[in-house]
This record gives sequence, C-alpha cells and structure tokens, in this order.
Amino acid sequence: MFDATTKDGFGEALAFAGNYFRVNQSDYGRQDSVVAVVIVARHRATQFASNNAMWAKYGAALATSGESADSKTKEAPLVNIFNSAPAGRKAPEGCQGSDAGKAPARGPQIDALAKWGVQLAVWSLATSRLAGIIANLLGSNSLMVAAGIVGVSRAQERGYTLVKA
Repeated sequence: MFDATTKDGFGEALAFAGNYFRVNQSDYGRQDSVVAVVIVARHRATQFASNNAMWAKYGAALATSGESADSKTKEAPLVNIFNSAPAGRKAPEGCQGSDAGKAPARGPQIDALAKWGVQLAVWSLATSRLAGIIANLLGSNSLMVAAGIVGVSRAQERGYTLVKA
C-alpha cells in the first residue's frame, strides 16, 4: 500500500507501484494476478484519482487544490496529468499548454496500473472538500443539494410550488 498526500507523492506512488509489479515479475516470476497494490489518495492527492472527464469539466477547481496548473502558462489542465501521454508521445485530445502530454513523474499512468490490478482508495473527506470547491464555482445564488428530488421536496415543505419546466 502506498499512501499519497500530495501531487508529488501521488506521482511517486504510481512510479513505486510500477516498479513493484515489474520487479515481482522479472526477479521473482510472479504474475500480475498474484500481486496486489493499493494507492491511497488523500489530502492534496485526492483529485488526481479523478478521471479525465472530471478534469475537463472541473480542472480549474481541481488544480487550485493540488497545485497542478501548467508550469509555464499557469492554466489548469484539462486532463489528469497522471493519466495522460508521457513526454515524447502525442498529447491526449483536450490537453493544452506547455505541459501538455508531459508525465509529471516517471513511471506508468493510472490506466496502465489499473490494467495490472492496482486499486485506488480515495479519501471521502477530501473528496467532500473538493466538492465544496467546485460548488463555490456555481455562484452566490446557487445551492448544492444532496439530490434534486430532495431539493424539490424541501422547497415544497417551505411553501414553494412545483412547476415542471
């Protein structure tokens, strides 16, 4: 188990997990199916467990929490920097800026490790913190609700009339 609490720690955990699989196979003859690795993503590493679709939609909010903005342009990435093409390869669609396509750490990316069986344990408390950051992007007149039907129900309890649009 590798415990990652920062962006750099998450990159190192990916690299260490890749090394662990390679050495178990090359030096001990163990197949991937008998090797188990869990990477814990918590604190400032939580957002790096998010897929590229999350980064495309909420990259600005996710980047501020984990200091993952492009090093030259200071723009938020549109993909998870730990799940994009390594340097020298074509950057994935939607990747922008001077760091586009550059792997921030040596070693395999999330999708490659997932194929080997690596599991990510994502800290729910930090995920709630990220949800709060994203909710702040809504605007001052917006309110996050647990579920739309709950919001409708509570509004009706307070005398609002439902009009379906």
